[in-house]
Amino acid sequence: MELVRDIRSSTRWTIRLLAGACVLLAVMCITLAVAWTRKSDQTACYRQALADGATPAVADIDCE
Repeated sequence: MELVRDIRSSTRWTIRLLAGACVLLAVMCITLAVAWTRKSDQTACYRQALADGATPAVADIDCE
């Protein structure tokens, strides 16, 4: 009977640990997606500024 309790207890902790890891992974993925989107927008702005004739220094300032 004690062995069954130990197994159930360790199973619960394993499930909790895996759930925590999944939540952490989801947060990391969301953070990376947001950062990638912002970087993509900044790159598009930089390219457009250069295409419009701005110098690289001006494009850096305008697209921050």
